[in-house]
Amino acid sequence: MFTESKIKSIKTIGIQAVCDITVKDNHSYVANGIVNHNSSQDPNLQNIPRDCINYNTLLLTNKGYLKIGELVPNIEGNYINTEPLLVKTDKGNWKQITHFVNKGKKEMFEVEMEDGSIICCTKGHYIKTLEKGFQPLSVIIDENLTILKDEN
Repeated sequence: MFTESKIKSIKTIGIQAVCDITVKDNHSYVANGIVNHNSSQDPNLQNIPRDCINYNTLLLTNKGYLKIGELVPNIEGNYINTEPLLVKTDKGNWKQITHFVNKGKKEMFEVEMEDGSIICCTKGHYIKTLEKGFQPLSVIIDENLTILKDEN
């Protein structure tokens, strides 16, 4: 169901628009082939600095691969999704996107995996690891953790 990969390289790519989604129940999604954690709509968790991905990231949806930037509005804020749009989760099932989130602009990093795949995200973005489950990119880099990827 999932493969493993290490980070090959990471570089700063500047200040860019940051966006995210909220996924019903499971709170994870596959983007650019990598298993990611989403923002929470729980008001008690909204102030946790969990940044996210850039607008060019491809989400694996029930309608094929879609750029998150084509779904998230250009104005900063949380938006309710009214479309029947599902994403693949870390459990391999499909769950509804409940919200789209535009988080403004933040420093972004291009992360290249050993297999050549790339994801652009902030250092606070959570990615699923083999060793410790979901961890922010900063911890994955510091501890040289293995990232889980969708096998497709």
